[in-house]
Amino acid sequence: MRRAPAVIEAYCQRPLPRYTRHTISERGTLLRELDATTGRVYALTNEEMTLVSCSVAVPVPRPVATPAVSLGVVVHSVRADLPRLAPRLSTAAEGIASKLRETADDPAPGFLHNMPALSARTRPRG
Repeated sequence: MRRAPAVIEAYCQRPLPRYTRHTISERGTLLRELDATTGRVYALTNEEMTLVSCSVAVPVPRPVATPAVSLGVVVHSVRADLPRLAPRLSTAAEGIASKLRETADDPAPGFLHNMPALSARTRPRG
C-alpha cells in the first residue's frame, strides 16, 4: 500500500462519520480503498452515503495550475454496473479537460466575444 498524502492521513486520524451501515468508517479500510481507487483511476461508492444509491467518479485531467476536479454520477444501486460507467465518464472528463485547455487564456469562457454590431433591423426598439 502506498503512503497516503498528509491531508488524508490527518483526515483519517479523526473519528470517521458513519452515514449508513455501508459507510467506511475504519481508518485502515478507508486507506486501502483510497489506494485501490488510485490504482484503478476511478472512485466507487456503494450505499456509503445513502442507501440504494451508489456512485462512480473519475478525475478530470487538468493543467498543473488548476484545482483538482472530478466528474461523477450517482445511480440507483439495484443492478448498477459502476465499472461499466467509468470509461464513459472518463471520455466526458477528457472532453471537459480539452475545453478547459482551449479556454485557458479566456477571462470569461462561455461568453460571446467580439459580437458583430446589431443592424438597424435587429436592434431592439426602446
